[in-house]
Parts: sequence; C-alpha cells; structure tokens
Amino acid sequence: MRSPSQVEQFIAFCHGRSNAPAGDFEAFERWSVAEFRLFWRDFLDWSAIAWSGSAEPVCVGDLCETARFFPEIELNYADIVLSPDDTDAVAITAARRGRPDEIITRRQLRRRVVRLAAHLERLGIRSGDRVVAIARNRPEAVIAALAAAAIGATFSSCSQEMGAEAILARFSALGAGVLLAHVAAEPWDAGEPLATRVCEVAARLPGLRHLVALDPSPVLDVALPVSSYEEIMAGADDEEIAAPLPRLPFNHPLFILFSSGTTGQPKCIVHGAGGTLLEHLKEHRLHCDLKAGDRLYFHTGCAWMMWNWQLTALASGAEIVLFDGPIEGPGTLWDLVERLGVTVFGTSPTYLQLCERTGYRPGAAHRLDALRSVLSTGSVLYDRQFDWFERHVKPIPLQSISGGTDILGCFVLGLPLRPVTRGEAQSRSLALDVRAIPAREGDAIGELVCANPFPSRPLGFFGDDGSAFHRAYFSQNPPFWTHGDLIAFGPSGGARLHGRSDDVMNIKGIRIGPAEIYAILKRIDGIADSMAVEREHPSEGSDLVLLVVLDEDRKLDAELLRTVRRELAEQGSTAFVPALCVQVPELPETISGKRSETSVRDLVNNRPVRNAAALRNPGSLGTIQARIEEATSARATGPEGAAATATSPEGIRDLIRSELRIELGLDDSFLDAGADSLAIVHILLRLQETSGHALSIDDLLASPSPRGIAALFEGGASAGGGPPTGAEATSIRAARPEDLDEICALLDRGFPGGHVARSEWRRIAATRWTEDDLGYGLVLLAGGQIVGFLGTLFADRPRDDGTTALVCNLTSWYVEPAYRSAGALLMAAAMRRRDVIYTSLTPAPTVEPILSGIGFTPYAHLEFYGPRLKPLTVLFPGIRVNAIPAIVRERIGTRQHRVFDNNQHDSLLHLFVEDRYGDLYLIAKRRKMAWNKISVVVSEVIYADNIELFRRSFDAIANYVLLKQRSVLVSVESRHAPPKSRPLRRSKQSRYIYPGPPEDDRFYGVFSEFSILDV
Repeated sequence: MRSPSQVEQFIAFCHGRSNAPAGDFEAFERWSVAEFRLFWRDFLDWSAIAWSGSAEPVCVGDLCETARFFPEIELNYADIVLSPDDTDAVAITAARRGRPDEIITRRQLRRRVVRLAAHLERLGIRSGDRVVAIARNRPEAVIAALAAAAIGATFSSCSQEMGAEAILARFSALGAGVLLAHVAAEPWDAGEPLATRVCEVAARLPGLRHLVALDPSPVLDVALPVSSYEEIMAGADDEEIAAPLPRLPFNHPLFILFSSGTTGQPKCIVHGAGGTLLEHLKEHRLHCDLKAGDRLYFHTGCAWMMWNWQLTALASGAEIVLFDGPIEGPGTLWDLVERLGVTVFGTSPTYLQLCERTGYRPGAAHRLDALRSVLSTGSVLYDRQFDWFERHVKPIPLQSISGGTDILGCFVLGLPLRPVTRGEAQSRSLALDVRAIPAREGDAIGELVCANPFPSRPLGFFGDDGSAFHRAYFSQNPPFWTHGDLIAFGPSGGARLHGRSDDVMNIKGIRIGPAEIYAILKRIDGIADSMAVEREHPSEGSDLVLLVVLDEDRKLDAELLRTVRRELAEQGSTAFVPALCVQVPELPETISGKRSETSVRDLVNNRPVRNAAALRNPGSLGTIQARIEEATSARATGPEGAAATATSPEGIRDLIRSELRIELGLDDSFLDAGADSLAIVHILLRLQETSGHALSIDDLLASPSPRGIAALFEGGASAGGGPPTGAEATSIRAARPEDLDEICALLDRGFPGGHVARSEWRRIAATRWTEDDLGYGLVLLAGGQIVGFLGTLFADRPRDDGTTALVCNLTSWYVEPAYRSAGALLMAAAMRRRDVIYTSLTPAPTVEPILSGIGFTPYAHLEFYGPRLKPLTVLFPGIRVNAIPAIVRERIGTRQHRVFDNNQHDSLLHLFVEDRYGDLYLIAKRRKMAWNKISVVVSEVIYADNIELFRRSFDAIANYVLLKQRSVLVSVESRHAPPKSRPLRRSKQSRYIYPGPPEDDRFYGVFSEFSILDV
C-alpha cells in the first residue's frame, strides 16, 4: 500500500486544525490562497521547526509590497538546517573530479560550522554584518554560508568562474568585512587564474578586513591578513561546539543575491531568514516530497539561487550531493546520479538537450533504480524533451520548476498529487496567488504576477530606500508582484512558461541583464555604444546578438572582436559572449530619447516591431537587419578560397562557429569565445564524428584554436600529448598470423602477469564469426617493429528480425610508452567503419576516460551475486531447465543455432529454461577472478534471449548455474539484473559501446573473447 505523501499528510492536518478542504486538491489550493494566514500558521506548526515567541500576528498588512510575516517570532536558520545535529547520518556527499568522495555526517557538519562561526566572531563579524565568498561547489562553501547564518551575518556568494569585474559589481556595495575564497587552480579552469581574480577583488572591495582561504593556496598577493580554513578547523574547543546558536528575528537578513542588472549595476536582493526557510520547507516537503533518506543533487554553482535552495534541503532531513568538476560528456552527471544513488536530481533543459542531441540514453547506460524524480529549471523545457525523457531515462516525474533569484524560490513547480503534462509545470506554489495578466483581453499568455503576500518576498534591495525595489517589482501592475516572465495556465492547473517579458536575457539557462554587458564594453577602447538582445531558436534555446557603435574611423576587425569576446568572458561569464557581433552606425531610440531594446529584439526574432511608430529613427532598424543578414551570410559561406576540409583549420573553425553560433578566427581560442563545458563536449563529439580522429577533452583544452586543433590532427591527437620526440615514423596495418608471437610479447610487457596466453591468442586469431575475413586486430609499426596493438573481434550477430548486426569488440589496446601519441590512430583506424557497433567489455581504468572522450557510452557494470537462499526459491524454483547440448540446440530454434554453434568452448554452459509464461536460451561462462585477494570461480551470464523471464526467475536460474558450474558467484550486467536485487559487489569498471547506448537488451559478452578464452 502506498504511504501518503507529505502534502497529503499536511492537507489532513489543515483539515483537522483549520477545517481546510480535504479530498479535493483544487479546493485546498484555492483555500491556501484565500486563507493564506491560516495556511502559513498551520505549516509553521506542522513543520515542527524550532522557534520562540508568538505566531500571532501571522502577517501584518494585505499588500504584497509591504506585508511582514511573523514579526514576533525568533529562530536561527543554521540551527534548523543543521538539526538533528547529533547523528551520524550523512549530511553531505561531495564529489570532485580526480578525488575520492568526501562524506560529512550531520554531527561533523555542525562542528565545522560552529568552528568557522567562532572564527568569524573573532575577526569582528557581528549580527547584521556582511560576509562574502568566491567559492567552488564544495563543502567549504556550505559551511561558510551556515557559519555566517549561525551568528546572524548576511552571506553572499559568487562562483569561481566569474570575472573580477562581475564579482565586484555584486560585492562592492555590501561593505563586507570578510571574504572567504577558494584560490587553488584546477585543470578545468579557464581564463585568468582564480587566485589572481581573488586578489584583485580583495584589493578593491571597500571595507574588507580579512581573507579566509578555503583551500591550500599559493602565497597570495594581498595587503590583508589571511586565515587558513584547514587551521580554523583544527583549532576550536568544546565549549564553542556546545554553545547554543542565538535566535534572531524572523525577518533577519540571511542571504543577499543579485539581480540580472537590466538598467545598471546588479541589484543586491536581501532575503530574510524565516521567509526563505518556510518557503523552501514548503517546496521541498510538500511539492518535492523530500524527507530523510532522500539524496538530492542539483547541478548548480554558488552564484545561482538553486545552490541556496539545495542547502535548505538539509532542514527536511535529506542528504545533499555537491559536485565540483567539468561536464566531460553527456554521461557525466548521470554517472554521479547512479554511483551515489541520487533520488532527486536537479538539472537544466540545456543538459537534457545535450543528452538528446548526442543520442545518449541514460536509462540504458545506467542503473537509476534510486532515482524517483528529476527537476529542471533555468530556461523553458520543451514538449519533446518530456517525450525523450520518458523514453530514454525513466518513466518518473520530470518536473519543470520556475521562480528565481528575486524570491529565492518557485512560483510554479511539481506536485506529487498531479500527473506530469508535457511542457508544463504541475502546480502553482501553494498559498501563492500566481496569475497571468494578458496584454490583450482574451490572450492565454500573460505577465506572471503574484497578487497576495508571501513570506519569501525579499526584504528589499541593500542600500535602497524602497523606491528601486518598488520600480523593479510593483510599478508595472500595482499592487501585484510582477516577475518579468510570460506564463499561461492550463485546464489541469499546470503552467507553461513562455520566456521573459522584460529586457533580461536567458542565455544557456543564465539570466543576464544587458547593463552588465554594457559596463564591460564601456571599458574597451573604440566602442562608443552597444546593445545586447536575446535571439530565440525554437527547441534549441537562445543566443545573444550584440550591436556595437564604434568611434569614428574604427572598424570591427578581428582583433577588436577578439577583445570584445575575451573581456566579456573574463569579466562577466561565458554566457556574456555574443553569438553574433555586428557594427552598426546607430541604435534605435524612442522619440523621448530612450534606447529601444524591444524593437531590436522583435527584429532579430522575426516578429513585427511593436513600437516602430514610437521610434525617433525607425530607419536604423533596416540598417541593423541588413548588417545582421550580411554577417550571417558571410559566416555561412566562409572566407573565399578557404579549403574547408574536416581537419583543416578552416573546416574546424566552421564547425566550432556552427556549434557555438559565434564568430571565430583561425587563431582564436573558443574558450575565450564563450564555450562552457557543455559546448566543449558538443565540439569534441562533432570533431570526432567529422574527422574520424580520436580527441580528448584535455587535447581541446591544450589547443583550443582551430589552427591548434588542426595541428593535433596532423601530429596524431590523443589524450597522451604530442608526437614522440626522436621516434621513427609510424604506420598501421592489419595484424597477420605471423605477427602473433611478437604481439603476445608486446602484450606480456604491457600487461605483465595477467594477460592472454599465446595459445589462446592463436585461437582468437583463428576464430571467424563473420562471412568475410576482417582480421583479429591492428598493429602499430615503427622501424619495422610492432610497438602497438589493438584487438578487433568482429561478429555478425543475429537480430530478432532475421538480419545481422556487425559488432566489433575492441580489446588488448597497448602501445609502447614512446609511441603513445600515435595510439589514438590505432583506435581511429579500428573505428573507420560507420556500419559497425563497437564495444569495449574490459577497458583498463586508464582507457575509460579516452573511450568517454571519443564518444563511447558506458552501458553496464558487472554485478555479483551469491546463492539465492530464499526457502520458496529453493523448494519451488518454478522453472524447468535442460542443459543437455543436443536438446538445447533442438529446442532453441533455428535463429539461435548460429549463436549456439559459434560458442562451444568448454567453459560455456548452455541452458534452455522454461516457466509458465515462456522460454529462455542462456549461456554462462565459467571463469576465475580475484575476490578480496582470493581466487574464486564465477559464472558470468553472457547471453540470454528473454530478459523478462531471466529477471523474474533470476534466483532460481542463478542457483542452477552455480550448482552446475560449481562456482561461488554468478555475475550479470547491471542493466539485466532484476530491478530490486542487491548484489554483493559491483565492478568499478564499466562496459562501453559506440555509437550508443545499446538499442535493446542484447548481451555483448557472447561473440567476444569471453566465449573462447580460459579466463
């Protein structure tokens, strides 16, 4: 029986307490808006958080702009988030590229928070002071935020990739006393070194007194005292740990977040502790059903409000997952979700689109048993993405959520009580009177407003007398909160977002105010004026078009264009870099002299210009359109006479331009041109597809210009670097029978003590699973000697429809160290055919990143099971099994005869299994492996033609195989194991396929070395 969700429990609570409607969610939703004071009072009591004072009055005032919630209550945000703080339950799991996971319990988290809070107090930080951070998404950032909250300081953060000017635009007005910062470099960093940017910010921040280095750092060039986070963690005493945290007013400032800056510097939005906490608890517990036992991972950085949102999830008892590292392929985040057993995964339409565009199928490549819902935000989630998700991820709720930095929460989001409708968020946020105000009567789409007070309405702008705050949110549709989004509500209560209604741009899921771009461009010599607008691409998101007016006699040449891109990327972010930059003589202005972004936005999106009659210079639009068309046409045709082959600098430039939708010169770095980690992955996959060469992420980061990448192709690109110095020229040819002794000697050197015996390689070389003789591998030659080898085991595999698929398993890839740079050419030569499915069933750990880099998909791990000793399974197995080879061949049918006839090694067990509903042909391979330093016999299932029967009768089949082959364990690929099974062990090594993921549940172990080797 399904246990009731928390929203159902809360509805029952409100029904008993306040006579709220029960049994009809729509009626309850209406009640929560009409009786919002009762709703919030009931939620305060139901949530059982620690507070003191009086809950009356619940809300003073009826207007959203001026209402104040719970003025008589005191609480401590950090104390509530850390509770319960005396357990060894995991609070944080932090994953980091190239490092082991860091696990922090709730008990450990509280101790670290209190230690840092005590240090901040020793530095003179008091309640109401500001503390700022430049931080990577690591535990130190979480601890810094909670330490500030613990003593009543207000916390603000920027992420490590932001430029110094963008950070200063946000922090300068705050008068922060302490800056906490990560400063150590990481291999995936781009642009100016992080330590340099931190030092520049520290030198220019007004009122800054101290810097806390959050990681082991180089010597910092700052004229400030510097504390070490590591030393702080080692230095607190027990009295500080045991001291209670002070309770503060409900509306005490907690966080300062930053607006997009449409008309000037980013606005400093002050959020209160109590309102933030209650809204997050409501969203987490009622809308997401988060609770103890859940593991939440939201892919975010410290500059985005979702980082703060995820932080508060600790108050619902959930564990949070942090990840610091680049997205190296479509599988990067799904690997994390699978490995850590994430139950609720937060991502963006951009990442889901990456997976869809590359043909990635997370459901086939990963065991996602723990995952129960996926949240998506940052930009519009299109209908087709819901369809892709259901087919290729998992039939669980994909919940579109939307709100923003302004309210540090959501206006529309998911709901356990409603089904997901493609293209829609499931529900309004409870107790918020969210409406759509159309521009014209009868329009379904309208301006998103909130008509009633809500606790997470910000306290105001820092340093503002209220006038700027009023203009930003309440002047357009008084007295309602106006959010700047366009929205429509469906008949089922769901909501569909339609983009922004103001000048804020949404590029790559990041909201950008044009004023931030203009502030950077003003510092570039030669630019007199500029205008940035968002250009929409249906189903593909948006990019940025930049118009520039230059000083007299200046021209937008390649050098100035490089400067513009570099400064925007370094001082702002990669999202600031325009896809198209065009020089124009003038910008459109209204009759009153105001610049008109609206008219240009309509123009670039092929819409009628709404305010053409109000323009002083309407002719400027024709010039702008002509310049945009001219630039677009020039980019499409390329420079005259350029030989744009796939591996030429010109061809590579054109590919990158089409992928990033930007202008790019042959010597320009695409990292400076706005490529984020998702874009780099797209570029990598496209380059591999069009050139046939192997490349890695590290190759691209080392040579990020078209000419540099072309040089890699000329020298033989690989993850190992450039061509060997002083080595002979290399060549590649098919391996011959007479090469076997030399190949085996090479493999003995490469894999000492544990590789294939020479006699077995002779058997591999002699095996033919195809009509044509396609050989058994490729050799790399230097000076007539074999210096590298890659095994290629081809097989014509029968399909269910009677056709065959040509499959090649790649194995035993080894190249002498002096020739590693040419090793990728072996892989490229082996994968020259486009009609072949390639697999790698036993890649070494050092090979796995290379396979991922060239587009292979990890599709399964091995899981190991012992005897299945359930009494009913032992006494009543429910299956009939025949293991007599002649009978098995007779029973399996003609289409499986080829599988049977080509897999007759002594170590293989062929079974014909029947139950009440069907039959199954199964092959198990008996082999030895090391288990806790002991050699044990394992039976690996390498073929099964009826996965449903195999899964439902897994226990009985496993017992029969173990008994028949006298083995200790049975192993099976993770994607074939029963959904709720619990293996004794799971291999760290994955199996890979290209192109992937697999189109069906086919086993790839058959027709591979597994079926013919004594392993």
